[in-house]
Amino acid sequence: MTRADTSSIAKITLFLASIALAVSASAQDLALEKWVRSQLTKEEPEQVTILDQRRWPYAPAPNTHIILLVARKKPDKLDPALATGIQEHQDWVVLLAQSSSSRELANPKTLAYYTLYSYTTLPGTSPRKSIDVGAYQIRAREYAFGIRTVAELVGNKSGVAFEYLNLFRYESASVKEIFDEVLWVYNKYSEPGFRSCNTETAIVSEPSPQTEFFTITRKHSRSYLGDSRMYPTLRADQEPIELCPAFEKLQLPNIHTWDPALGRYTDPEFTIRHQDPGKGGSPYGK
Repeated sequence: MTRADTSSIAKITLFLASIALAVSASAQDLALEKWVRSQLTKEEPEQVTILDQRRWPYAPAPNTHIILLVARKKPDKLDPALATGIQEHQDWVVLLAQSSSSRELANPKTLAYYTLYSYTTLPGTSPRKSIDVGAYQIRAREYAFGIRTVAELVGNKSGVAFEYLNLFRYESASVKEIFDEVLWVYNKYSEPGFRSCNTETAIVSEPSPQTEFFTITRKHSRSYLGDSRMYPTLRADQEPIELCPAFEKLQLPNIHTWDPALGRYTDPEFTIRHQDPGKGGSPYGK
């Protein structure tokens, strides 16, 4: 056998192996979608889209995975507040599942089920969401998991975008939303020379001297000019600056403390954070 023959055989072997891996992954995806559909007995969706799926390393139960999905179907009745045309009902759901394997999600067992939203909307208007399994500590031996959401009202010449973090607590076979904060804000062409201003924050957990629940503080991380985070296909163009005038309040820390009566974190900026940026501009101005 010549060296050329050996090289050809090696290439064919690698090609066949790549096909086998692709087929295996596709089979796993189909199996997961089938299992997810079996859990959505209340929604009875016509279409299911799994948006994200991650192993949660800080979960109280071993081999816990988080699955974020949207279930779609024709609405029972049209929403008169929406523009005429095709409408769809969406159920945004988070599933917590325990795997029989430490390497992958296999033979899943449902641990908890949580509906983020349920509403009728126009197709193609879904927000961008992803799972965050960072180390968000809320007690000495307890962590929360996160869902990130990007909300944007950005046009060709102006607009504002925000990325929010919602934290969820898993306890007693149930999930509850306990925290929300802004991680990133973007103001298109807000600065001279058609420069766009960005501010990023960090979420920091620290033990509290008053309670077993940690405090969670939003801290300013950095501000810069650029558009590449908003439009990832662009060349990186992040020029550091001291602050974004439209987001001046984000320079200051915002401390969240546990409210036992509400069973969640509260903070002084909750009302400000939930203003509609499309109507009031940036809620974090002076």
